[in-house]
Amino acid sequence: MTPEEEQEELAKFDELGEDEVRKRLDAGYICHPKRVALAAGWLRRQEKTASEERERHLAKQQAEEMEIARSAKEAAWESAKAAKRANELSARSNLIAWIALAIALVALITPFALRSEDRVSPSPAPAPEYQPVPD
Repeated sequence: MTPEEEQEELAKFDELGEDEVRKRLDAGYICHPKRVALAAGWLRRQEKTASEERERHLAKQQAEEMEIARSAKEAAWESAKAAKRANELSARSNLIAWIALAIALVALITPFALRSEDRVSPSPAPAPEYQPVPD
């Protein structure tokens, strides 16, 4: 088989496709030993090419998944930082609220305390000084 004939056969195999070449080889339509070897070699190259393509696709898919996972991890860290900051602000707000409550209570109680001082009976008059009784 000349190199030109081999190229023609390979072109025919390309047109037929992998499945059809495999069927014809299995059915015995391709029976000349050189054509059988050529078809078998072509099928091996097709399988190798498909396998390499699957590996490239898998590697690309894994790289994309890793990038998504990295991005999700970064988003989770940012979310955790925001939650921590919100918690700190909430604690500060609670402290301010307690202080405001204490001030409000003092402001509420003070007028009553001042009025009650006005109502307190005056202190008793000082006892008169002792004067001895004349004998």
